Amino acid sequence: MTSAFETDFAETFAIFADVFGETVSFWRGANSVAVTAQRSVVDHKTIDEEGAETIVRGFAFRVTAADLIISGSAIIPRSGDRITVDIGAVTHTFTVLKPPGRGCFEWGDPIRTEYIVYAALTGTS
Repeated sequence: MTSAFETDFAETFAIFADVFGETVSFWRGANSVAVTAQRSVVDHKTIDEEGAETIVRGFAFRVTAADLIISGSAIIPRSGDRITVDIGAVTHTFTVLKPPGRGCFEWGDPIRTEYIVYAALTGTS
């Protein structure tokens, strides 16, 4: 049974997606699905054994888990998947990857209906 909090939480994220979302294509191999995602810039910081800090800039895409259906099957994001975004006449390609100390995705909400998928910009065409 879904609690009132969980229902309200899901409705809030749906509104957020409507306002801030963009259509992207999520690719696994040669197959894809168009989904609504919210894209943001994220910085990942690492400190090596000598104390030197490195900051790597990447991107995060928040997508509804139930929307990631490719070839009739629900998928879980994995390294190597691609996300394409058309901005004007240019297609930007992002590759899903594991930032330092993390997996390639994490859950975006407590009831596990949304993924936050980490990716790096790897090309434009």
